[in-house]
Amino acid sequence: MTDLNQALTAEELDELSDFLAQPDMEDRSMDLSMLEGYLTAILIGPRVVMPSQWLPWVWDADEGQEEAVFADLDQANRIMGLLMRFLNGIVQTFLTDPAAFEPIYWRGAQWGAAEWCEGFLLARGSTVRPGRVYG
Repeated sequence: MTDLNQALTAEELDELSDFLAQPDMEDRSMDLSMLEGYLTAILIGPRVVMPSQWLPWVWDADEGQEEAVFADLDQANRIMGLLMRFLNGIVQTFLTDPAAFEPIYWRGAQWGAAEWCEGFLLARGSTVRPGRVYG
């Protein structure tokens, strides 16, 4: 089992990105850049937001109502583990060296700044109010 505080590798980022882009989810789920912006806004806010409050928005960025579509329990566990590690990576950066935070859109052209900002703004304006997250 992987430590939930271990940062995602480039391959794992691609795996999470590919899951979010599956044909049955791509029109409603966040992409990886939007997800990072969304989680960042939640994390820097003043209150705690539980996963049950923010997670539905990952799968359904418009309404926060749809659920993820997993092939089986193993895939569900794998994707949720990657998602929590992605979240914890952001947390660790802000806790240890906030100035070192680099948004994902700086890492590659496949992730856009506009999508990152859209995720950040979604967290600021949705029913999920920013705050510390416990995953």
